[in-house]
Amino acid sequence: MTKCTINSNNEITNFWSNDTHAPVEAVECDRLPDDKIHGIGPPHNQVFLYKLVDGVVTPTEAGISWKAEEYARNRKAEYDQLNQFEMQFDDDRDGTTTWVDKINEIKGRHPK
Repeated sequence: MTKCTINSNNEITNFWSNDTHAPVEAVECDRLPDDKIHGIGPPHNQVFLYKLVDGVVTPTEAGISWKAEEYARNRKAEYDQLNQFEMQFDDDRDGTTTWVDKINEIKGRHPK
């Protein structure tokens, strides 16, 4: 059974998959979301991704947007690992398509 705590706006502030670790004020949630992310940002400016609606864990508008942009975050993380300018320079000099091939490979792993 999954437990969660919610704030006064019915936004989930924490999850517990083990009842023994959940605080007394935690309530039953119907399921733990796949990505287990309940909020992003620093606590004083946190954006909540899920809220409890009639006892059901439900994505907030921010949560829906966050999930919709997941592919972009995943692509960026991989793009940041590349030395793209050097790859482009080398491709131009050598007549290769290494950079284009790598970008297409990343896009294939994280489609829109």
